[in-house]
Amino acid sequence: RDEKGQTPLHQAAQNDQVEPIRDLLNAGADLNARDKYGKTPLHAAAWWSKTPAVVKALLNAGADLNARDKYERTPLHVAAGGSKTPAVVQALLDAGADLNTRDKYGRTPLHMAAWWSKTPTVVQVLLDAGADLNARDKDGKTSLDRAKEHNQTPAVIQVLQDQQQLLEKPPKVGPELDARDEKGQTPLHQAAQNDQVEPIRDLLNAGADLNARDKYGKTPLHAAAWWSKTPSVVQALLDAGADLNARDKYERTPLHVAALFSETPAVVQALLDAGADLNARDKDGKTPLDQAKQHNQTLTVLQVLQGQQQRRAPIIFEFLKRSRRLLRKALR
Repeated sequence: RDEKGQTPLHQAAQNDQVEPIRDLLNAGADLNARDKYGKTPLHAAAWWSKTPAVVKALLNAGADLNARDKYERTPLHVAAGGSKTPAVVQALLDAGADLNTRDKYGRTPLHMAAWWSKTPTVVQVLLDAGADLNARDKDGKTSLDRAKEHNQTPAVIQVLQDQQQLLEKPPKVGPELDARDEKGQTPLHQAAQNDQVEPIRDLLNAGADLNARDKYGKTPLHAAAWWSKTPSVVQALLDAGADLNARDKYERTPLHVAALFSETPAVVQALLDAGADLNARDKDGKTPLDQAKQHNQTLTVLQVLQGQQQRRAPIIFEFLKRSRRLLRKALR
């Protein structure tokens, strides 16, 4: 350790040294070692790294995505406040980092970005993922309050103000609420596939049809499963009561669609955690895992699906064993 309590893995992480990171991990380096501020190598990468490759290398090795430092800040807090690379923030979000988690002062990652970041696109990434603009810290301050107090750059303040104005606009009402485009999509479909969490909530509060179908039979949850880069959109729809196992014209569920097309393992995991049917078959008789394998899905998406299948198999086996025992008893 150096005088800051950092290990060689911390130093490799903050200097974008992907190969040395792999060498250190292969040699048994402590992936979640803490420096004297309680920061892990993932915290170091989140602040200093200029490329998401370092963050992904640590996450793929099993780094604790929601580790807390001495200020109870996660790597996402640190990236939001310190990183100048939006792709680093996005990599943490894609991995499932908690978007609205609080540090010891009650501050969310958006508070950190509004206070410290000079990169408006970092702020925008958090807002697009559904960060709560109205969250207040322990002093009762919102992110916009903090940005103004600390003389943030005009560009950062403008991004926050634009989002505030968007939230204050009344949602569409009446026939426009479920108006259709040429694909049969409603505004809720479009908000779902563009990762717009707050507009989704506004539309649902105004009475939008949660399970509206486009001309391919797809619901807004199908759209989110395909296009969303963050599980927060999927979760917002599920929390509102979206049909988890709705079928499109190809008899595909949202999990089929995510298995085929999603680039975000956390989206697939959110559907599985909600109880999506891993054994559902589409009109070609294929399960989500079948489709993922056939269409060369990314390794991480395959791992999520295969891991879930392996976890469920012993439960099903035990259920069948008990059923056979009960049947034999009944026949005696």
